[in-house]
Amino acid sequence: MTVSLRSLCFMAVALGSAGGCTVARRASQSAVDPQLRATGTALTRRDEPNGFRLGSYFVSDPRVSREDADATGLLLSSDAPRPVAQHRLEFGLEARATERTWAIECVSQRRRPPSSDYAAVLDENRDEIAIECTLRAGTDEALEEWVFRTEAELSHNFAGRLTKVGSDRTLDVEVVVWVQRFGKIRRHLPDPVAQVRDDNEIVAAMVLAKPEQAWMTSTIEHEVAEVAVSTMLALRFLPLGLE
Repeated sequence: MTVSLRSLCFMAVALGSAGGCTVARRASQSAVDPQLRATGTALTRRDEPNGFRLGSYFVSDPRVSREDADATGLLLSSDAPRPVAQHRLEFGLEARATERTWAIECVSQRRRPPSSDYAAVLDENRDEIAIECTLRAGTDEALEEWVFRTEAELSHNFAGRLTKVGSDRTLDVEVVVWVQRFGKIRRHLPDPVAQVRDDNEIVAAMVLAKPEQAWMTSTIEHEVAEVAVSTMLALRFLPLGLE
């Protein structure tokens, strides 16, 4: 039987010890870009009424609901007639530095693989996912809007793209679920890690588990920081099966 670090963490909590959780968190932290972790600004979670604060950002309690799958969605529109689970996520992010409030709305679809029995034997999640998020701040007269999209299979690390509407500005978002140890051994992270690249530089990262923990460069632009944190939080809140 395979016991994950996440399972060990839960067992440790039940027994009144946090040692297992510390080991699990360190394993995920080690997947974050070392330069960013060493020199970047760290953001930690602090609970508040109706949400929590992550560094200088206030995050409203997320609302996740299951809904009927959209027949025009990325997964249902492809040639694979398998059941699809669809969820909608809504939450807000308030940025103290710019006094901007972002409204984030996402739709995710998740579908079992065609060879689910084979995946179960391998103890490997091969579900397919598709995500589309819209991030908006401001008014109609001065609206800032970004869109995040990705389509992936969870047996691999995957990437998506953040695009500013009406602009050619883009950011790449990568999600690390698996890591290579000693060059050969493939290990599943106890908690996945998201990283955001601006050109070739990793400018923000987050461990996608509670308590949320993030890092960003000291030179990151305010708008880039806000949409990066919002997108990584969306990946944290959506029921994607990343754990």
